[in-house]
Amino acid sequence: MSGDFKASDGESRLVRSDRTLYGAQVVHESMQQTAHGAPRLKFSAFAAQSDRLMQRDNLRGTGGSSYFLKRQDILAGTETLTVEWRDPVSGHVVRRQTLVAGTDYEIEYFVGVVILTRPLSGSAGGALLTDCPLGQYDVNLVAHYEYVPTTGDVDGISTGARLEGWVNDALRLGLSAQSETTGVADNRVVGADILLRRSDATWLSLDVARSEGPGFGASFSDNGGLDIDTTQTAWGIETEVEIRDRSALRLANQNFKDAENKRRSDAKVALEYALSDQWTAEIGLAHTDRKYPLATPAVRSRKAPSFRSM
Repeated sequence: MSGDFKASDGESRLVRSDRTLYGAQVVHESMQQTAHGAPRLKFSAFAAQSDRLMQRDNLRGTGGSSYFLKRQDILAGTETLTVEWRDPVSGHVVRRQTLVAGTDYEIEYFVGVVILTRPLSGSAGGALLTDCPLGQYDVNLVAHYEYVPTTGDVDGISTGARLEGWVNDALRLGLSAQSETTGVADNRVVGADILLRRSDATWLSLDVARSEGPGFGASFSDNGGLDIDTTQTAWGIETEVEIRDRSALRLANQNFKDAENKRRSDAKVALEYALSDQWTAEIGLAHTDRKYPLATPAVRSRKAPSFRSM
């Protein structure tokens, strides 16, 4: 097919693209399916020669609702807005939430202004129970969008592909790759993932990815956009095991490092019990190791019960 499409299909958690492209996309799914309804083999690929550039703005939460993007005359419908919780030392993303247009925000494309439905604080994690040993997480509004530059020509191509297949009803293997040479961007990322599945409630996943290159233009602002001021490797493993109908055991380990020798490793084991459809009790143990060239490493552990609303 050809036309407008989103480059990422969301199957890989580490190899993804939020770009809206106009070009060719091919998706093939085998007729054979697993016992749980997934195609045995799936292949997707895309290629596009874009006349637009992508911008990524990182805007620190100010406690307000209005945020000013770096560019104006933004192409309508190309934006992807997310809220990211980042470790203040390593910069590692520990949580991400995608916002929904019309529900969570409105955007003025001509002037490049985002209006959030609810104010966004610049930090989080200051509660009594927290897995951020060095203090609060930094909270950023991250905006991906595309625009047509007023001067100069945009020359380059965006390509990507993903292949995944089920060896049997329980084991899935996946490979993903993307390349970007549009404008000033020269970025390549490759990744692999393994999913071991017993049921929707019991599974084990392993992801690894490596990226090279500066990517697209990016900016950071700590005052809501009034002032806008290379190689990375990430891997992780996560599993959930259903013990009984209302209880489950979760284990996870995530690792990150970059060319500046920033490192972070997070490990967590937790036992969850569903008290009702709205409330879940969890008791867990978390361990975090950090290494940062300009800071003293810190290690903390915690073991405490917590309650959350579903």
